[in-house]
Amino acid sequence: MRLHVSKEMVKDFKACCDTGGLGQLCTECSWFNVKIGAATVCCIKGLRKEIRRQIEKNGKEEGENNV
Repeated sequence: MRLHVSKEMVKDFKACCDTGGLGQLCTECSWFNVKIGAATVCCIKGLRKEIRRQIEKNGKEEGENNV
């Protein structure tokens, strides 16, 4: 599976991780409508771990500090 992650999605994902999911309402998040079946992608444990890994990898390639 391949998923395009926009800059807004990266920002929202980091904000969620930084606040333990308490920083914003899920319905206001750019990830809210990205689903597999009825589950929001960022709430699926294995995918959440992979999303974090990819964001960290891409940030290191770009020389940024990330999640």
